[in-house]
Amino acid sequence: MPITKHYFTGDDPDTAPQPLAPGATIGYARVSTTDQATALSHETQILAIELAYPNAAAIVIETASGADPARPGLRWAMASRPALLVVMRIDRLARSTLTILTILDDLATWRGVLRLLDIAIDPATPQGRLVITMLAAVAEFERTLIATRTSQGMMARGGKSHLSPSTRARILQLRAYGHSWRTTAKLISDESHRHIAQSTCRFICGQLSPCPIDKPSTH
Repeated sequence: MPITKHYFTGDDPDTAPQPLAPGATIGYARVSTTDQATALSHETQILAIELAYPNAAAIVIETASGADPARPGLRWAMASRPALLVVMRIDRLARSTLTILTILDDLATWRGVLRLLDIAIDPATPQGRLVITMLAAVAEFERTLIATRTSQGMMARGGKSHLSPSTRARILQLRAYGHSWRTTAKLISDESHRHIAQSTCRFICGQLSPCPIDKPSTH
């Protein structure tokens, strides 16, 4: 029987299916953009999960930033309280150490297990959790490095942006409304139907590093 696949590309809870009954095996495949490199494409991840767990109940297929802990596909997978959550490698699950450790803790509340296909470890053991924490830290570091290089690349091109004038104006408007950088990036990404990083928003606003007067937003 083919594995059910659920696609998530936005943040519309009305289109999300009902969570599965607890105790299922669920795969999770994520890319940041629709043109993700072949080695990490949705198709590559799906094939790896299907080969390792042909009897999985479902595979969540999501296009979203790994820095966003509130991704609808990830929320759906966790709401199903899986006995086994399968990902090809740790950075496909998230690029935030805090998010990954929170997922491990949430899985532990119903004795669920995280399974990484690229490394044989048991996250439930102290040694396994240590390895997961280290891998998560590396994934988060890589995300920060990518954002830095993106900003530097934009500066090297003389500050020219790939965003339209209306999108740039919308970024300035969202910041003027008091939204945080994270919320601004998420809203503009949703409106543009593509991933736009916080670093890009900062560049548009002329602030490539955190502004000292920034305050946490309640939005």
